Amino acid sequence: MPNHLTLADIAKSAGVSISTASLALSGNPRVAEKTRLLLQEIAQRLNYQPNAMAQGLVSRRSSVIGLVIPGVRNPYFARVVESVELAVRAAGYRLVVATTGEDPKREKEALRSLIGHRVEGIIVTSCATSSAEFSAVFPNNFPVVLLGRRIAGLEADFLAIDHYAGTFSAISHLLTGGYRRIAMITGPMQLSDARSRLEGYRNALSTRGHPVDETLIVQGDFGEASGHRAMLELLDRQEPPDAVYVSNILMLQGALGLLRQRSVSIPQQLAVIANDRSDWLDLLPVPVSTVEQPTDSMGSIAAEMLLRRITDRSRKFEQIELKPSLVIRESSQPVSNNRSVDEAGSFTSV
Repeated sequence: MPNHLTLADIAKSAGVSISTASLALSGNPRVAEKTRLLLQEIAQRLNYQPNAMAQGLVSRRSSVIGLVIPGVRNPYFARVVESVELAVRAAGYRLVVATTGEDPKREKEALRSLIGHRVEGIIVTSCATSSAEFSAVFPNNFPVVLLGRRIAGLEADFLAIDHYAGTFSAISHLLTGGYRRIAMITGPMQLSDARSRLEGYRNALSTRGHPVDETLIVQGDFGEASGHRAMLELLDRQEPPDAVYVSNILMLQGALGLLRQRSVSIPQQLAVIANDRSDWLDLLPVPVSTVEQPTDSMGSIAAEMLLRRITDRSRKFEQIELKPSLVIRESSQPVSNNRSVDEAGSFTSV
């Protein structure tokens, strides 16, 4: 037999037609049991591996799910990939992942490529701002789940974290601890999750009777370098902040690097809270308070939503929002607990 066995080879060995071999190996009861068992024995003995693409063309199913995300450097998305894959694999599907770098052009290319390769549905954390442009990429009634970000005007299954509530609780915690000049490093305002966090920040201050100081709000792009730039801008203010909320882990990395360079003590000179967490935070000399997201649940729920949509494309669209949790650590301890800077020493980072 040749190194790459085909269905024709298996059929020839059994003395049957290719169509009979195909039906038998797929378990079709129309083929006599004796013939079916013979073909299965030959396939197993010769280590025959069916061509998944060819099977998909016949059945019109690929059993492949697409996942489109900004990237995997952010630990949040790395965990989402893992949890989605576990869920789709358990349901008999394979997962193909594409990254966009928050670039709308790359996102369109990734989506078109996945559709061209006949995936059965796509989970996407989109950077698109236009529902018309986003929808134009997809065939009519194609199964899609939006993960983490809404697209205004688009009707689709949607799963996200309640970023408003998470940020509101973080800022409220800082206010209760005695901090008053609370800064925020946001993400890009064209993205719905960034806007939700900023709304939570503003309302937490106003609800407690504190005015919003616009000079303490600096926009980043969810990347590490922008966290460094934003932190530099805040520290160089004539009246710098006494606390900061950083909207994601990559920007926190950049911000902490700048604080280390400036020998800023945490929390004695600046309290810090970040959105989401990463294992490397446990290695810091001052543990950082975080608003943590249930990423394991998000991945599995998103996969389940998409599989339901694939099974029934006429079902009502689902809108699910999960609650984050505030985990308080040393970086945001109350002002009254802070020692003097001289006593505490300077901040260092890994």
